Amino acid sequence: MAKTGQRKCLCCMDLFDPDPRNINRQRYCSNADCQIASKAASQAAWLAKPQNSDYFRDPVHVTRVQVEAKLKAEGEYEVFRQRQDADFISDFDREIKRIESKKI
Repeated sequence: MAKTGQRKCLCCMDLFDPDPRNINRQRYCSNADCQIASKAASQAAWLAKPQNSDYFRDPVHVTRVQVEAKLKAEGEYEVFRQRQDADFISDFDREIKRIESKKI
C-alpha cells in the first residue's frame, strides 16, 4: 500500500516519493529511463501547442541543418564545429549562401 504522499510514476508505474519542492508537478520518478520518458513527453506537449508548431522551421534554420548534415556526411563536421575563428564564420556564411543560391 502507498504511503501518504507517494505517487505512481507515469513511465514505470512504481511508487515514488516526489521531491517536496516539486510535489504538485512531479509525475515521473528519478530513474534514468523515466527521466528520458519525462523529457520526451514534455517536448511533445510543447510541440503540440499551436504557437510552437513552426519553431525553428524557417528557411535560415532549415539551411543550417542542411549544411550540418552535409558536413557530417563528408566527415568534416567535428573540425567545422571546433574552429571558432573569423575564417570559420565566414566559411559557414559562404556555405549557406552557396546552398541558398542552388535553391533559387
